[in-house]
Amino acid sequence: MFSVVSDGRPLADAPPTGSFDNESPWASVPANLARLVGSQVLVGHLLDYIRFRAVCLPWRSVTISPRQWMMLPKGHALHAQDGSKRFFNLSTAAFVRARVDLLGAHEVLCQVEGLLLLRLQGPEDTICLLHPFTGDVADLQPH
Repeated sequence: MFSVVSDGRPLADAPPTGSFDNESPWASVPANLARLVGSQVLVGHLLDYIRFRAVCLPWRSVTISPRQWMMLPKGHALHAQDGSKRFFNLSTAAFVRARVDLLGAHEVLCQVEGLLLLRLQGPEDTICLLHPFTGDVADLQPH
């Protein structure tokens, strides 16, 4: 099944549009409005915020980079009982909570630019990088 564009043609038959950020109609949204919407999206859900920033370059330029987030350490009642973790933005001092299911089985070794370096203990220690907001994982296995 195809998605339908506004003129009724199937998406597969539609002419290519806005493959570059400066061609995107979303780029014409005023920066202050994009910044305001981005801040509201951030309050709701971090994955939606990542998606919001991916729309176009102007929106990325007026919002906070997800690489500036740091997960707070265990203890001191910093994390919720539902398993969500608390993150702190290094440039704005904002706090958010996000559920990171993969952390239950892994030990956090360190954090680098918003990514978590994890180790799964077992017969073979498994090392991976995790983006805590998108759930993307890169296995770092020695060859």
